[in-house]
Amino acid sequence: RRENLVTASSLGDPTRSGVESQRELSGFLVTIELQRRTIATLTKSLLPLVLMTFIMYASLHFPTALVKEKVTVAVTAALSGAVLLTSINNQLGSVGYTIAVEYLFYVFFCLSLLCIVAVLLAERLRASDRKETAHQVTVWTRILFLIAVFFSVVATIFLYFQR
Repeated sequence: RRENLVTASSLGDPTRSGVESQRELSGFLVTIELQRRTIATLTKSLLPLVLMTFIMYASLHFPTALVKEKVTVAVTAALSGAVLLTSINNQLGSVGYTIAVEYLFYVFFCLSLLCIVAVLLAERLRASDRKETAHQVTVWTRILFLIAVFFSVVATIFLYFQR
């Protein structure tokens, strides 16, 4: 459509320097609307995040002798998630649903932090000869992890069909 641009700039004309007046320039406004298949794009982008979430949960079932490996898995998952989030933001730009994707990443980062803190807490409890409390921490961490994943999936599905 046709549109006028009103500007106080001299647009490089030295004779208009210091003159307080406006210029009206005619022009055109073009709007281009791009659409993409949201589900296909998000599935492709979030599949690695889902796999890393499963791996993190599986690491909570490692034997107690593998404390170092449990922490390593959670830290590696968090770092991989940060790289993936940066990649998604660079690919998609400022698209409306990237905000929802970022919320999923924040939940993922909280889950990785939960794994790290729970493993370190359980190990400290084992070192202080409180093995039963350490076992309860491990079990409750698994339960809390699954609850967080469940509610994240439910919230995502609910918000998708709400629009």
